[in-house]
Amino acid sequence: MFYTVYKTTHIESGKIYVGSHKTLDLNDDYLGSGKYLKRAILKYGPSAFSREILHVFSTPEEMFSKEAEIVTEDFVKRDDTYNMKIGGFGGWDHIDNKGRTFSAQSRERMSKTKAKMYIAEGNPFYGKKHSAETVDKIRTQSLIVAKERYENSATHINKQEVSCPHCDKRGQLRAMKRWHFENCSRK
Repeated sequence: MFYTVYKTTHIESGKIYVGSHKTLDLNDDYLGSGKYLKRAILKYGPSAFSREILHVFSTPEEMFSKEAEIVTEDFVKRDDTYNMKIGGFGGWDHIDNKGRTFSAQSRERMSKTKAKMYIAEGNPFYGKKHSAETVDKIRTQSLIVAKERYENSATHINKQEVSCPHCDKRGQLRAMKRWHFENCSRK
């Protein structure tokens, strides 16, 4: 296993991304997993980027240490980089917001953005109604699903009425299995 620190460069603009990557093949086509980098790759295509391996290590600790040395806070703030966070951690921790606190201003901005999605014109279904035909289709499908769930539930199966072949007594399946069929006194 190789633990590498690499640099991906957008050939036309010169904008760079520095990251860490573990691999079995140093010549794989991996360009990086940064959010902005991935967007750029989608926009320009992989052929618009080049990757060079800066360092190869034998342990992940060495790899992350070197990445942290290169991708500092000042590096991330530069306009010519795709990096969003300082290096040395790996993984997806920038997406997981557990324990992260947002400023009041950030919370308000996020709240307004979310509200636009569900209120009035921000909602894609705003001002529209389902046709009677669509409402009927939804109702029919909902009834079918509910019936299937009921029929497959343990409660329904146990409340099913059956009759004993020996004494013709009728009752719920669970009780009949216990007292009749193979255990029937008339057998």
